[in-house]
Amino acid sequence: MAYKVVMTSKEYCDKLFHICFDLNTKYNNRYPYNLGYNHGNYWSWDCWNLNPKTIVWGWNENIPVGGYQAKNLETGLGDWNGWTILNCCNEISKDFSNVLPGEFLLTGDKSHAGAFVGEFVRNGKTYNTIECTVAFGGGVVPSYTAPNGGRYNHKGGNKNNSWAWHGRLPWLDYQAEYQPLAVDGYWGMATTRYSQKLLGTTVDGIVSSQSRWDKRYLPAASTTSWRFQLIGASGSDMVRALQKLIGAEADGYMGRKTVIKLQEWLKAKKLYDDEVDGYMGPDTVKPWQRYVNQYFK
Repeated sequence: MAYKVVMTSKEYCDKLFHICFDLNTKYNNRYPYNLGYNHGNYWSWDCWNLNPKTIVWGWNENIPVGGYQAKNLETGLGDWNGWTILNCCNEISKDFSNVLPGEFLLTGDKSHAGAFVGEFVRNGKTYNTIECTVAFGGGVVPSYTAPNGGRYNHKGGNKNNSWAWHGRLPWLDYQAEYQPLAVDGYWGMATTRYSQKLLGTTVDGIVSSQSRWDKRYLPAASTTSWRFQLIGASGSDMVRALQKLIGAEADGYMGRKTVIKLQEWLKAKKLYDDEVDGYMGPDTVKPWQRYVNQYFK
C-alpha cells in the first residue's frame, strides 16, 4: 500500500490544537456525524475519525453546515478502525518513555485512539495528548499520557483506561519542522524558542522581564535571549509555564528556587546527576535541552 505524506507532524498537531481549543466540539460515533460534521454551532467526531482520518483526508472549516469530510482514498488511508491504522504505522511500540508529537495512540482493547502532541500547560494543568472522547468531557479534549501509558484527564488527575501502543503515522513527516537543538549547555534564542513551543507560550525567542538580581543564578543564560532589568520586572509567561511543569511557584521569575526545582525535576527524570545547587549553568541546561529534543526529532 502506498501512503501519501500530506503534512508535517507539527501541522497535524497545530490542527488538533485548533480543533480542541478554538472550536466547539462534541463526540458522536454515528455516520456521518463522526466525520467532522458541521452542525452550525458545533462540530462532531469520534476518536479515529478525528485522528487521523478526517485530518489526513483534508478536513477544514470551509465545510458548510450539514456537511462533513468525505473520504480521500488518494492518501492511502482507508475507512479503517484503529487497529488497522496502528498496523500501518512505523516504529510501533509499547514503550511510552519517548513518544513523538503527532504519534497515534491506541488502547489495549483496541476501542479508542488519541494523538500525542507533546507536553504543554493550560490553566495550570499539564497535558500532552488530544483525543475525541466521552470520558473527559464529550468532545475533542486535552488529556495526559503517563510514561507507563496510563490515560488521565490531566497529569495527576483521574485515570481512565491505558494506552497500549503508539506509532508514527505514515501520512506525516516527523522530520521537517524542527531539527534537534545543539546540546551545548547555553540557553540562547534557539533553546528559548523550542522551550516556548513545547510549553505552549508565544514563540519569539525572548525570556522577558527577569530580575537582574537573579542573573547571578543563571550563568548559562545568554543575554541575546534573556532580558534582565533592575526595576519593574514582571516575569515571563514561558518561565511561568515552566514553573507549573516542574512544580515551582509560578511567579514568572527564573530565580534560585526555580532552578533548584528544575534540577530536582530533571534528576527525577534521570536526566541530571549533578549537584542541586540552584545555579543554572551548562550542566543544568544540557539535560533540559536533551528533554526538549525528545519532542523535536
